[in-house]
Amino acid sequence: MVCSDVSLERIFEHYDDITRENGIKLLLRCKMLYEARVDVKTILLHIIKKEMLFKELEHITGEAMLKGTMELSKQRKVFEGLKLALRLNSQISQFRHEHRVFKGPFIWKKQDLQAVIQDEIRELQDFIRIQGLEQPEDLGGMTPSLMPTPTPEAE
Repeated sequence: MVCSDVSLERIFEHYDDITRENGIKLLLRCKMLYEARVDVKTILLHIIKKEMLFKELEHITGEAMLKGTMELSKQRKVFEGLKLALRLNSQISQFRHEHRVFKGPFIWKKQDLQAVIQDEIRELQDFIRIQGLEQPEDLGGMTPSLMPTPTPEAE
């Protein structure tokens, strides 16, 4: 999942002497890792939710490309998927920024999850642009900067 930049051997070498200061430092490090655990749990729950939704979106987008039209309920799912992917990408970035121990890539199923999510976001934005979909008003929460922008080719 997330690779640590610090090995346990290095930690044991660094805190070789048993002193009050080293004990406090180790306890603080444990506290930081415990706090990171809560964030990882939230991220993992969102990953599971995203994967389930994106399996459904594969069928929806494929069907829409064949038919050329899309029901409103399915359009809502597309925008929900985009919103969830954007939120998850933001959460992973924030996690890596807040927890310096986990600076490396967020590995999920042997791939950098952030790169995968960014590709999925681009694909969904392209699909929305190609289909000419407009975000349902009651789904709110996405700013115009996160919505697909027209490419010079489309104009």
